[in-house]
Amino acid sequence: MNLSVHIVSCGRLELLKACCESVSHALPPNSEVLIVINGDHPSIVHFLKGFMHPQFRWVQIARVSLSKARNTAFDLCHGKIIHFLDDDVIVPQHLFHSTLALFDEQPDVIVAGGANLTPPNSALIEKCFGAVMTSCFAAPMVRQRYCLPKRKLQIATQHNIIFCNLACRRDMVPSELYFLDELSSNQETFFLYFIGRLKLKAILCSELYVFHHRRRNIHSFAKQTFSYGFGRFQQTWRSWQSCHPLYLAPPVALICLVALFIGGKYQAIFFLVVSYLFMSLIAAFCSRPIRQLGAVGIISAVPLTAMVHFAYGLGWLTGIWSKLKASE
Repeated sequence: MNLSVHIVSCGRLELLKACCESVSHALPPNSEVLIVINGDHPSIVHFLKGFMHPQFRWVQIARVSLSKARNTAFDLCHGKIIHFLDDDVIVPQHLFHSTLALFDEQPDVIVAGGANLTPPNSALIEKCFGAVMTSCFAAPMVRQRYCLPKRKLQIATQHNIIFCNLACRRDMVPSELYFLDELSSNQETFFLYFIGRLKLKAILCSELYVFHHRRRNIHSFAKQTFSYGFGRFQQTWRSWQSCHPLYLAPPVALICLVALFIGGKYQAIFFLVVSYLFMSLIAAFCSRPIRQLGAVGIISAVPLTAMVHFAYGLGWLTGIWSKLKASE
């Protein structure tokens, strides 16, 4: 078996249906798809029982953390290469062929991945969510996850590969690097950080892209960003060397603003807010995906950037607070 596609599903039936349909059209010979149903989801079981594709199989497990569900790949998959996908992605027909070709051409590569792009038929608000994450101001460290890289191949880091589109050589991943259950999110960033620490080779490839559905409303997008901040704090707590200083900017900025407000420094707050909005606007103009959405994209990018930074920073500070409470 050359390739195993591993998908964890937690109840998003309609998205899973679209994902399975696209995966079925892209599968090369001598490959399989393993769908792990995480928890009690009768509708998904019913769908998969009727999805009669010879290369698909599925298992249902008691509800566990996403890390544990994903770690089932290393025990249950048969392929030499495991390609992890989320259940809300659509894959282009060339994806798995390109994945296998990359690993065949570069036998020293342990991990490979690529961008997750907003589907062209998405609602405007979803396109805005995806576009703002390409801003060098909104997401300076991880923006490559959301747009095609300029070079075909480059060394990958924890900052530019995301779990919804990550492939690895099953037998060459050390068991101590399996995805940590202690992290509520960011499991792949911690994994990739230690891949780099061990001098193992990870590649970002422009051909290995998927289309990834965005959140459908502001609340769910903010909640997702909050979880990224919380997970980044958890990762930093376990290994401070894995944290780039820019990840500290949102929580530090929130603390500074609160301190200025308590101190009655309203003119300083006004100056900082105006400067911040101006930088957000300039960054929006510098992002091609934002510009392609026209005036709506550029205007919406400013408050969305502020929301991303606020939710991410709040996630960080919530992580600190939860750690302090646990130590009492």
